[in-house]
Amino acid sequence: MVLGGGVSGVDASGNVSGRVDTAAATTTVSGIADAQTPLTIAGVINADRSVTLSWPSSGALYDLFYAREAAAGPWQAGTGATEGASPVRISDAGYGGSTTIHGLAPGYWYAFSARQYRRSDYSPAPISNQVWLLVTSGADADGDGIPDDYEAAHGIADASGDADGDGLTNKDEATRGTDPRARHRQRWLGGRRRGELQHRPAQPE
Repeated sequence: MVLGGGVSGVDASGNVSGRVDTAAATTTVSGIADAQTPLTIAGVINADRSVTLSWPSSGALYDLFYAREAAAGPWQAGTGATEGASPVRISDAGYGGSTTIHGLAPGYWYAFSARQYRRSDYSPAPISNQVWLLVTSGADADGDGIPDDYEAAHGIADASGDADGDGLTNKDEATRGTDPRARHRQRWLGGRRRGELQHRPAQPE
């Protein structure tokens, strides 16, 4: 299975992620994109550490998937959101151009994806791109480049340390979206340059 290749996000401190879109053929029915086309979603972290996701409205129903430190989809459990476990079911009538998820544990990277259902017969489209966001306030009291809530969530304090001995510093792990205390959970490839952050999830087994 190949996951969608789009990434976009902005955290509460104003850091903007890179975006990579996967081309997809689109057909139209009465001027509306056919729901068999995968959605392209984008996301942002709000000041209260809630997450707002958005995508073009073209289906009858949507499933919004989320997962902590793992690719989001029907293959992966996701819990902790006030709105319920993954997937969160959203009707087109109640969508309104965006939806906000509350209550996710701060200091962790989360992946989000969505699937829409065709208006004519409710058949499902493929899963959208994956959006990777660090749920954080952006506060960094010691100025080491790692958000305070990430340090608290993962039990680290030294940006230059290597808690799991894998050759990546704790700061590298925080930037890449990998777990600084579990080598076997480092499933993503990432790269960072000024103003840009990209993540490509490993394919689910």
